Amino acid sequence: MPRTRRARRDRDRDRMSATEGKMRFPIVDIRPVHVDDWRAYRAARLHSLEETPTSFGSTLAREVAFDDAQWMARMQSAPNRITFVAAAARNEDVLVGMATGLLGDERDDRVVELVGMWVHAELRGTGVAASLVNAVMRWARENDAIEATLWCSEVNPRGQRFYERCGFAWTGATYPSPSHPHLLDRRMTRAL
Repeated sequence: MPRTRRARRDRDRDRMSATEGKMRFPIVDIRPVHVDDWRAYRAARLHSLEETPTSFGSTLAREVAFDDAQWMARMQSAPNRITFVAAAARNEDVLVGMATGLLGDERDDRVVELVGMWVHAELRGTGVAASLVNAVMRWARENDAIEATLWCSEVNPRGQRFYERCGFAWTGATYPSPSHPHLLDRRMTRAL
């Protein structure tokens, strides 16, 4: 192997992070979404709705019809809402994961709801999802939240196990999925 190729390979290997001692993945940057991210966010969101349609309260058909102004409005920060994204290390314009925290629910202003959680299929099981959840939970604690909640589809057992590893537990509450009413979403919560 030519010396430059070996050096590049070694450099790339050094930029990799081990997760749970078995998987390696390119370093990603977990950060709050920026207004300038709207095009990358739109691409990732539409991809997520196409790839895992039963995991969201919306549909691809609904969101593909959004105009640019609607996508840009989603990027606006608000005191009770934050979206974290996982941006690819070598290309900040490629988002490989996202998670949103909404502070305050119908029961209590100190509850944060985790919504819109998605990680690219090739990066599932690498720690990216846990990093996104941790970012939302850290933001929630900084905003005096005392509990986190989410809804997980009954047809997403991998997601259910992941959230359990993140400390969420079933409440017993269910309701029909807004995007797929023939399926049930199950509520999970955890203390902060």
